Amino acid sequence: MSTSSLQNLRSDSTSTFELHKNGRDRTNTSRASTKIDVRSPDFVIRLLLISILFVDLILTIALVSLGDIVQQDTSFEQAEDVGSAWIQMLSNLGITLLGVVSLGLFIPYSRRRQIVPILQTVAVLRVISIILSFPSLSYPTSSRLSIALTCVILNFVELIVISVLLLRASRLSRLASPKKVARHSVYTQISQNSSDHASDLSKVFVEELDNWMLLRQTRKFLRKKYRSGRNAWALLAFMILGIGIATFVAEFKKVVTTQSPLYVAGALESMNDPSLLNYFDYGNETSPKVLLVVIDGLRYDFTSKSAELNSFLSSEVMLNDSVVLHMRAQLPSMSVPNWISILTGAPPESTGVLGNLLVPETQFDSIFKQAGLVDLNRGLTGSPWFSAIIKSTLPFLGGDATLPTSLGGAGDDSSNNADNVRCNITLDALGPRFAYNPYKLFLAHFSDVDIQGHCCGVDTKWNKKDTYSGAVYNKTLILEKIMSTVDSETVVVIVSDHGHVNRGGHGGVDDILRSVPVIFYKKDSNLANNYYQGPGFYGTEIDDMVVQNLDVAPTVCALLGIPVPRQSEGRFIDPVLRFIPSDLLNNHFKDLYYQKYRLVSNFLDTLKSSTKMPDNLPAPSLNESYPIEDYIGFVNQLLDLHTSVRDKTISSNTARNITTSIVLAIALVVASLFLMNGVTFCDVASILPHKEMLDCPSESHLAFSNRKAFIISFVSVALYYLICIG
Repeated sequence: MSTSSLQNLRSDSTSTFELHKNGRDRTNTSRASTKIDVRSPDFVIRLLLISILFVDLILTIALVSLGDIVQQDTSFEQAEDVGSAWIQMLSNLGITLLGVVSLGLFIPYSRRRQIVPILQTVAVLRVISIILSFPSLSYPTSSRLSIALTCVILNFVELIVISVLLLRASRLSRLASPKKVARHSVYTQISQNSSDHASDLSKVFVEELDNWMLLRQTRKFLRKKYRSGRNAWALLAFMILGIGIATFVAEFKKVVTTQSPLYVAGALESMNDPSLLNYFDYGNETSPKVLLVVIDGLRYDFTSKSAELNSFLSSEVMLNDSVVLHMRAQLPSMSVPNWISILTGAPPESTGVLGNLLVPETQFDSIFKQAGLVDLNRGLTGSPWFSAIIKSTLPFLGGDATLPTSLGGAGDDSSNNADNVRCNITLDALGPRFAYNPYKLFLAHFSDVDIQGHCCGVDTKWNKKDTYSGAVYNKTLILEKIMSTVDSETVVVIVSDHGHVNRGGHGGVDDILRSVPVIFYKKDSNLANNYYQGPGFYGTEIDDMVVQNLDVAPTVCALLGIPVPRQSEGRFIDPVLRFIPSDLLNNHFKDLYYQKYRLVSNFLDTLKSSTKMPDNLPAPSLNESYPIEDYIGFVNQLLDLHTSVRDKTISSNTARNITTSIVLAIALVVASLFLMNGVTFCDVASILPHKEMLDCPSESHLAFSNRKAFIISFVSVALYYLICIG
């Protein structure tokens, strides 16, 4: 090829390069000046983020306004219920995840200027989510309020981190992309070679052509490397997201409904075997009848705060024939878990019932199941949720007279109409219509006090119309009707399942949520002045006596002359033991001891504990008998052993779970670092000092920046988890 041809070819190639460069520059300039393309992925992602934000905002406004709609003309300021708060949390989580995923997975490397507006969008979304979380997460207890405020503070910390990332991304976006730098290098090299080596155009052209081909291969390698890194990180992100969602669903199910019970079905069947009761002498023919009244949501302090209820308890009807005791409800302070504890004597941690929704019939032994073994007539009225947990233990006809709380068209803000109908059913069950086969055990459940606590609150600061006190007054009127109807052969046991915080709501650990009353009444019994004075579990000082709601089931069974529920962890409530025939009293203490012996033995077997049953405790025997004082000592020793092993197991499981979480977190971090180092352009080793970096000032500065960013990120995440755990 001649020199002139080479010169022409070089001139054409150089012109082509310059034209290509100028065209690119003009294209970039025109792109910068044009409007956003509505068909671009970035616009769709941003529009989707904004759409979800508006849906979240509308949903929150609708849920928050529900309280005002229910209250109508009242000035009560009520946030949505716990379920709405969970919906809000899920929505906020979805917004955040969508922002992060769109930032990390769908922004091409060549268009990293889009990182800045996406980060700004995520920051704005987090601010609005925090604002919307204030009214939803501050309900219903003060403990939940503290947790919500802590979460909001952590969200503010997250905003600070996003702001730091935003500043760094803004600085990075000003830098030229690697492709532009490489292209500019080729142009510069061609220009220099053409001027310095004009005499050897053929050599110059071949070298620059090789450089151009190498640049194309480098670009192809970079695209492949970036694509593989993006896909690997996407897979890791979705795996972590899937694990997080699965964990959330599992924990959420436990909170609102049930977890696995402590005892498997086989253990329950072996403990509930009626043949094990061959030592028991049934005394139900001479034992009194029992009417169990459950006033949902009644606080203990309202036995004195409510003028009407206090006046009723101090009236001539109740003053001498009743005792009022302080009782402790179980955690969580929810309705259905405590109903089951009242009926079975087993705590929620054993029954597995932690919430009110979708609760199946309990397989634990109960007062209704024991009454059914000897065919005592039994029934109940109240919420349908109550009968659902013991359905198979009720008689087919005349056992279930439950009614929905919305009976009579009162809506969700009152169940007074339903309570009045339940009262009439109770009076009918106590009346002469069932004289041929009277109810030996009847349960009456009343809901309106709890309904008013939920919808309006307890304190007049929140409940302007004081409907909670009004509901207590209405239930006092019902109690007056019941007490005027019962005969002298019926022991009335009045209990509550939980309290309410002043603002309304329950489910937390506040003391006021667990402080509930238990009232015993028997007509013409002079119980207040002539209660049981013999050996017992709680002593004889009624004013200082604090019992557990686990004690209700054993006490009711003893009054009925039947064995206690076989999974009960409760004791007898001493004052009413005087209603048990004296010749049967030792029999009931013996039964309580044998039940606790088998319960603790199964408990140790279930936990596979190395602790053995104490040698000084006699095994259950058909003919052997001990004084009541000995049985009391045996039962207390067994329950102390049960509590000790339980506490050790909880501590051990907690330590195991924390250790497992730390190990999994470290493994995840290490795997992420290896993945980052292997499939991306990131050099993880740059955060560690080494000689090559120390010799190069620019590399040393880069390593210092990387180490600082790593330390800040690590400390932020560590503090976040420490605060969550604490």
